[in-house]
Amino acid sequence: MSNRESVLRPTRTTVTLAFAATAVALALGPAPVSAQVQLVDGGTGVTSSGPTDQWRLNAYGVLRGGGSWRVRDDGSSLSRSIGVGGGVGLRVEIPIHDYVVIGPLLDFHVLTPGQIFGVGPDRINALNFGVWSKGRYRFDASGHPLEVYIGIPMGLTFYFSDAAGWDTEVGVSVGLMFGGQLFINDRIGFMFETGFRRDGFRDNGAKFRTLQFVMNAGISIAL
Repeated sequence: MSNRESVLRPTRTTVTLAFAATAVALALGPAPVSAQVQLVDGGTGVTSSGPTDQWRLNAYGVLRGGGSWRVRDDGSSLSRSIGVGGGVGLRVEIPIHDYVVIGPLLDFHVLTPGQIFGVGPDRINALNFGVWSKGRYRFDASGHPLEVYIGIPMGLTFYFSDAAGWDTEVGVSVGLMFGGQLFINDRIGFMFETGFRRDGFRDNGAKFRTLQFVMNAGISIAL
């Protein structure tokens, strides 16, 4: 497989998952949502019941790009632009307050740093076990709950590669995401969010760091 095919593979997977999620939601069909609402400051805000007050399972595809890949070792520093990557993710959202949601997350990302003067692998897989927390505000969009939020994903990440001489490394990833969820019926909604994610780990005394733009899109299922 060529390097170009290797880089494009996660992106193709993300697009396929997005189309599959859309097909499932459309097959169920939009319907008015049973949510209690009340007027807030002249508008309509979803305040109780409905899918935004239930536990939710989010499944999403990931597209990441831009940013740089940095390697620091013994006072020296090397950097280069990092390629386009992708991935998939799952998380459970548990409302604990009108404005706060937390829950566990599991995601798999593919990073494509390319080698920096022969240092590091061309492709790194990142398996992340973490916690998702977000501050939110809910609206009523013509009978469909709409939730907008700022979220922070944070977790312990295992970085591995099939490159010769590469050992699995453990590091920390953290991000900042801005997004929204719109429910089309009592159980199914769409989610879209964008922001940044920082990954980092150590290998043989060298520090590897990257900060990239990240976009997630998928479905949200009220449990």
